[in-house]
Amino acid sequence: MNTQNLSIFPKGNKAPADWFTGTVWVQPLVNPDEMENLYAVGSVTFEAGARTHWHGASHDSRFVHIAITNMANGNNVTWMLPVTDEEYKSVNK
Repeated sequence: MNTQNLSIFPKGNKAPADWFTGTVWVQPLVNPDEMENLYAVGSVTFEAGARTHWHGASHDSRFVHIAITNMANGNNVTWMLPVTDEEYKSVNK
């Protein structure tokens, strides 16, 4: 059985490794054209232990959130630095 198709928010496409630490999936939910190209809307699924600078799954379970970012001139938010392993481990003791 493919649980990908049973989810309310399918995983989507694997996200670029330079944006995330660990395995992360991004699924667009709304076409930016439908939002006057002002916003990008999607679900982001973090596998256990995956993270970014601001968001992350716990070490033993996944995390899904809805991301809404502003767009300007056809581009969305600029990602900053990833969370280091030391930073992540300090809150997952």
